[in-house]
Amino acid sequence: MKELKGFYYHIDDNKIEEYKKLPDEMKLKWLDEIFKFTVMCETEKTKKIREKLRKGEI
Repeated sequence: MKELKGFYYHIDDNKIEEYKKLPDEMKLKWLDEIFKFTVMCETEKTKKIREKLRKGEI
C-alpha cells in the first residue's frame, strides 16, 4: 500500500454550502488576506515545510 503524504482534513458539507453562497469577490478577498497573513508570519523553516507539504514530499 502506498504511504499517504501531505495534509488532509474534512470540511462539513454545510460549511461548503455556506461558502458556495458567498460572492466570488468575497471569496477572492478572503483568499488574498489569508495568503498575505501566511507569508507575513512565515519563517524560512515553515516556508520549506509548507512547500514540501504542497509537493507531497512529506
